[in-house]
Amino acid sequence: MPDPIVSEWKLDLSQSDVTKLLKGFQPLSMEDRWMSRAEGPDADGIFLVSLYRSWTANQQFQIKGRISSQQGAQSKGSGYRAQIEELTWDNGQATSTEAAAKDMAISVMRWILECDLEHLS
Repeated sequence: MPDPIVSEWKLDLSQSDVTKLLKGFQPLSMEDRWMSRAEGPDADGIFLVSLYRSWTANQQFQIKGRISSQQGAQSKGSGYRAQIEELTWDNGQATSTEAAAKDMAISVMRWILECDLEHLS
């Protein structure tokens, strides 16, 4: 990304959504318009998901998340907790505001990766 903007984003993820994010997506046809690739998680539970426009292969977003195994109310006793911590996007894109970038990233995660993102209304 030529002019990246990084924004904190505390968005809880289900185990199912993390699995979908880490699996990635390779487009089958031009109508898909997006592709994604994931790295990690590393020893600290950090993973990166990059979202690209399929016909240009230009990275539009990078999602930084963390998986942790904690007991407690936030993990609902399951011992599993995951969260998106940051969103990075290019300042030169149409999604140059934080709200627009997050909305577009949510749309892509739901449409292409079929994430539920159940913690959003």
